[in-house]
Amino acid sequence: MKFNIYILSLAMLSMALLSCIREDLSECFSTNKLQLVYTGDDKSTDIFQQKIGGVELFIFDAAVECVYNHVLTVEELSQQEVTLPRLAVGEYRIIGVANGSNSDIVATAGKDYQAMYFADKSYTSGATTLTNDPLYWASLDLVVTSDDRTEVVEFASSHYDVYVEVVGVDPSSDIRVEMSGLMPCTSLDTNEAFGDAVTYYPEVVSVAAESKKTSTFNIMRHTDHTAVDVKLTTASGAELAKVNLADFLTQNPSIDCSKNEVTIPISFSFTLSDFEVSLPEWYIQDTKPEF
Repeated sequence: MKFNIYILSLAMLSMALLSCIREDLSECFSTNKLQLVYTGDDKSTDIFQQKIGGVELFIFDAAVECVYNHVLTVEELSQQEVTLPRLAVGEYRIIGVANGSNSDIVATAGKDYQAMYFADKSYTSGATTLTNDPLYWASLDLVVTSDDRTEVVEFASSHYDVYVEVVGVDPSSDIRVEMSGLMPCTSLDTNEAFGDAVTYYPEVVSVAAESKKTSTFNIMRHTDHTAVDVKLTTASGAELAKVNLADFLTQNPSIDCSKNEVTIPISFSFTLSDFEVSLPEWYIQDTKPEF
């Protein structure tokens, strides 16, 4: 009797394998899904839909080679869910980059994610950089087994918002903003800013009703601000005012650069003989301009 059961089991296994190979592969692989989440800083409310408008997904195998690259569809973004392709049992690293519509993802050594980074297209093309995208990043180590599973992928910020205002000047004057000493790249592996320092030249707009000029832009998330300066210049390049970012942050500890959602607000106020650098009035009143 045991012999007959053994023969029957072999026959059933053979039929299953034949079905797997010849017909439907759905029985050969597990179904793995990702649930995309971004909770910002309070960690209690998902604000993915408010902050993220596009995601590019990468899957790397244990040999750190890219085995899958996918830009999420509108439906996947609205549902915040992605069904992964069929993956063999094993270990994988999943990395997502969000809001990179004007960013390049650069591979410096094949498709090894440890040697990949993202940066603004203006930087990678050698053009003048005005800003970078409001970027977000996520990473997940996934072990694929024969069981179906859904894993949560939590995003984190890869940028700072910067707001500069110039008060007490003729709104029609040609004053320009420069931010120097900035790291232009972010590691795909670690979400850390790096690279040879560059200068951003963001757009400046006039607010005639308030007799001021403003500039809003994004930069990568630095950990060292000592070499970063914000400078106002004339059209010819003459310096009007300058502040070191590290000094400014030390003087204004209410700006917490460890948070995901951070605005660095700087106000230059000119008098007849000098200028003052401070926080804008709206920041002191715990408000925030629209970016």
